[in-house]
Amino acid sequence: MTAKIEDLNNLETEIVLLATGKKVELQIEKAKNNEEENSEDREIFERIRNVGSCSSAAGSNFFHSYRKMKEIEEERLNKMEEDYLKEKEKKEFNIQRETRIMSYIESTSKKSQKRKKKKMQKILKKQKSSN
Repeated sequence: MTAKIEDLNNLETEIVLLATGKKVELQIEKAKNNEEENSEDREIFERIRNVGSCSSAAGSNFFHSYRKMKEIEEERLNKMEEDYLKEKEKKEFNIQRETRIMSYIESTSKKSQKRKKKKMQKILKKQKSSN
């Protein structure tokens, strides 16, 4: 029972628009890192890396540790920005795709109605001429 609940917790639903215009819900398994799996079992303490004090009494390695901390923070911010841009691009693409599909469906339905109307008129003409 608990395995089924864990499986449900690992699933993520995503709505996909098909070319026919139908929306389908798909259940996708969430991507997990090995670190996340291990972290569930034990408690993680946040490590404080900025242990430097006053810069006037800084040691010879202060600049190198400062530079390393700065690089780590810049990497983190760049990753966040990159993820945000990817998500934004994905949403814009899905919106454009949905509008294209809907306009295509609309135009094809108009054309099919026109064809059906012509076909019915043709049938009515044949019936009138045969009477």
